[in-house]
Amino acid sequence: MSSGVSSLPRDPDILIEMIAGLRAENEKLRAMLETLKRALYGARSEKRDAEEAQLALGLGDLSALPVEPAPDAVAGVEPDRPKPARPKASRNIGGLPIHLPREETVIEPESDICPCCQGKRVERGMSLERLDRWFDTLDPPARVEGVSMLDGYLTAIIVGPRSVPPEEWFDDLFGARGHIASASGPMLTAIKTIVARFNAISQGLSTAPDRHAPIFRKTDDGQALPHLWCMGFLTGMRLRMDAWQPLLDLNRVDHGLLLPILLYCVDPCGQPMLGPPREGPETEEFLRTVYQDIPLIVPAIRDFFMPERVREANGQR
Repeated sequence: MSSGVSSLPRDPDILIEMIAGLRAENEKLRAMLETLKRALYGARSEKRDAEEAQLALGLGDLSALPVEPAPDAVAGVEPDRPKPARPKASRNIGGLPIHLPREETVIEPESDICPCCQGKRVERGMSLERLDRWFDTLDPPARVEGVSMLDGYLTAIIVGPRSVPPEEWFDDLFGARGHIASASGPMLTAIKTIVARFNAISQGLSTAPDRHAPIFRKTDDGQALPHLWCMGFLTGMRLRMDAWQPLLDLNRVDHGLLLPILLYCVDPCGQPMLGPPREGPETEEFLRTVYQDIPLIVPAIRDFFMPERVREANGQR
């Protein structure tokens, strides 16, 4: 604590600016939290504070509905004339229709000897699609169910409050089969692919956090299914669950950062972790779209825990 205080600037104007920025960030987090709670559980009262409503209205990242721009003034067109609603485009984004046949073709080199150095080629990894199918062949199964759940698992390890050694989380994923030093064959290839995905997530969050893209499973018509990814994130949290408590404390406004993830998680009995939400079409629509906030809150969670990770790296607690 003393080292943190000593690193603060001594200029009162800079301190005031820092405090103002922190207060603004807290107000934004409170508004996000209240908006999420109100959408999920309903308002506590029919009366709402005008200032609170204005704050929630300003959070464009919580809205899944597109906002049409104001119509330009065009000659011969009435400015107040309502425009007809544009029909929603039907797209199949990610995932072939289930009725189409699947055929996997693996093209192997004629020789595993490098023509340049005459050394043996090393297999670098497999595609994520092939890795997803490989998970289905494991007996006993791995800790995660496919690439989407693995992606959430790795993300939690990367953005969490404590570093987790690779040998620990590989052992958690695969048991004794996941020992890096003794792995061979398809297991070693899978480990290389998983390490590559881990590094890609970490590098992306460091250099372009606004472009973070979780891997969600999708239906044939392109609808995202975030449940497995969120359960993978929760599984990764459990490796250091005690250290995640600052974001699990309901008395802290910061716990709202985990809500878009925990809303899709269930307990060992298959019940919603946050309890049953209120019934109604608004809640159903909210639960269908709140996953769109996950790419936004993952970098925020990383930023929240970054000071803790820095202290850990410097041997401080």
